[in-house]
Amino acid sequence: METFFVIVVVIILVGAPVMMVMWIIEEAKTREEIEWKIKKERAAFNALPKEEQEAEKKRKQAVNLEWHLSLKHGAKVQQIICPLCQVTGQVRRKNESSSELVLSTSHTYKAKETQTTKLHCDNCGTDWRV
Repeated sequence: METFFVIVVVIILVGAPVMMVMWIIEEAKTREEIEWKIKKERAAFNALPKEEQEAEKKRKQAVNLEWHLSLKHGAKVQQIICPLCQVTGQVRRKNESSSELVLSTSHTYKAKETQTTKLHCDNCGTDWRV
């Protein structure tokens, strides 16, 4: 914390805008709050019995995996059936757009944007586009 005040004093002496100094102070308060919350959560986690700690780790891993899969492949859509394994409720949909340059008849390049829907089955791992 002492180095923080030294940095603030140096910034003020150098002539940094007041808003920047205020932002640095707010950032430090936020960082301290986050560190305090993390310490509090760790203490609560360590107070749990080993079985409950393992269950909590598995739950957090499952949530983390679901989050990563939704970022990569999109959200699950319950109504779509996988064409390969015929499973319902395990298909994810993500809308994608891509643009490419196309040579027109007037010999100029124009951007052509295409919209596609990417689908992915969590059950069998099949990817396809529509």
